[in-house]
Amino acid sequence: MVTAMVYLRTLGLYCELNKNDPKAILKDAGTKAFRDGFIDFVRSLEKEGKAGSYVVRFKKVLHSWLAFNGLNVRFKVNIAGEYDTPMTADERVPSKEELDRILRKATPRARVSTVLIGFSGLRPESLGNYDGTDELRIGDFVEAEITDDGLEVPQTPTMLVVRRGLSKARH
Repeated sequence: MVTAMVYLRTLGLYCELNKNDPKAILKDAGTKAFRDGFIDFVRSLEKEGKAGSYVVRFKKVLHSWLAFNGLNVRFKVNIAGEYDTPMTADERVPSKEELDRILRKATPRARVSTVLIGFSGLRPESLGNYDGTDELRIGDFVEAEITDDGLEVPQTPTMLVVRRGLSKARH
């Protein structure tokens, strides 16, 4: 569902930038003019300094839109830096001091999220679904018990069961 929504927004952006609409794309998709126009679009984004990983998403979205509508049209255009990830290239694990600062400034909810992702390896999507209608619950911590004193976890590390709706593989 999330991918479909992102693709729909990207298709809308492509149409806005090119002053056309999805139906026009379907009508013109197999023509040389459309392919040339797409190549010009790619080159203009590259000249603007857009990352190849940003530019290639338009190609993926158009392929998806065309395939969804029964058209097998492929664009053979090389995109510079298509597999580069410049936003994450300089990422690093925070030091203990930085993590301490992050946790002290965070809200209780953000602390729990940070700790679950940072120390257990959970994916952010496992904490809750995209539209906020399902999330981890205390009952998902199998060994946890609610007592008069609060939440007690008799064994650490403890087991957390990621329910099917929050699991990437739907297990």
